[in-house]
Amino acid sequence: MSLNVAKFMDRHVILLYDNEESAHRIQFEFLSMPLSLNKNVIYLTDSEPGTVIEKMNDFGIDTDYYLSRNLLHVIQIPDLLQGPEGARTTNEKFMSGLLTSIKPPYYVVGRSFPDLTKDGAVEAELEAEVIFHSNFARFNGACLCSYKKDLLTQLPDDAKQQILHNHHMIIDASVSGDRIIEDSDTIR
Repeated sequence: MSLNVAKFMDRHVILLYDNEESAHRIQFEFLSMPLSLNKNVIYLTDSEPGTVIEKMNDFGIDTDYYLSRNLLHVIQIPDLLQGPEGARTTNEKFMSGLLTSIKPPYYVVGRSFPDLTKDGAVEAELEAEVIFHSNFARFNGACLCSYKKDLLTQLPDDAKQQILHNHHMIIDASVSGDRIIEDSDTIR
C-alpha cells in the first residue's frame, strides 16, 4: 500500500510497526514528498547515518542530490538521557540547535529517545511527546514518530495511551496491510 503522504503534512503522526522493513518504507514515503518539493527533511536515528542513507538509496531516494542541496539531514541522536541538565533540557537544546540551523518547514522522522529500554527513557519520551504535541501549532512542518509494536505493548497502559493520544494520526503497519487512524482519540 502506498500512502497518501499529503494527508500527513502539518501533522504529528505515530507509526506503529511490526518490522523494520515496513517502518522504513513508510518513513521514506513520508520524506519523499517534502524532498521532491525541496523542503528540509530530518531523519533522527540511533544508528550510523551512513546505514540509513544506504537504505534510503535502496528505496529510490537520490540522497546524493538532496545531501548536496542541504535538504536531507540524517542525524545520529546522542544519548540525551545522559545530559548533565536532565533529559528534558538536553533534548530541548538538541532539538533547538538542530532546527535553528535549518530553514523551515521541517519534516522530521524520529524520536528523541529511541531506546525505551534504558532507565528513564519511557518517562523522558512521554514528556517529550506531550510537550511537542501541545506546542505543535508553533511547529512549522510534520513529524513521524515510529514505535515498534511489541515494545509499545510492554509499556504500562497509561503510558501507551499517553503516547497514542499525543499524536494527530496513527499509521498501523502490519503484515496484513497498513491502516490509518485519522483521529488518535478514537483509540481506547
